[in-house]
Amino acid sequence: MNLNRIAFEKVRTGNKTIETRLYDDKRRGITIGDTVTFWSNEDKVDVVVTDLLKYTKFENLFSNNDFGLFGSDSLENLMTIYKYYSKEDEEKFGVVGIKFIVVREGQK
Repeated sequence: MNLNRIAFEKVRTGNKTIETRLYDDKRRGITIGDTVTFWSNEDKVDVVVTDLLKYTKFENLFSNNDFGLFGSDSLENLMTIYKYYSKEDEEKFGVVGIKFIVVREGQK
């Protein structure tokens, strides 16, 4: 999964341990124990999925978990998620927090 550089660095350094996405068909294929690769530019980091936090709305996902796990310090900052996803898609698919641990870093 592609991440912007700021989010990637937070994952790489362990300051972000939950990635948020729509719970679309692609994400429904992820299961606990899977290895997922996050990348930004030429850098990559492999993580192992430890939990899938499924909710109907991003606000519920964020409000029911520690903001720091998402690499943020406030709900307000987290709600910028709508720059990337529409409320219509949120309603259609629901959302998922992919909880993980880093297992390997490298280059693409």
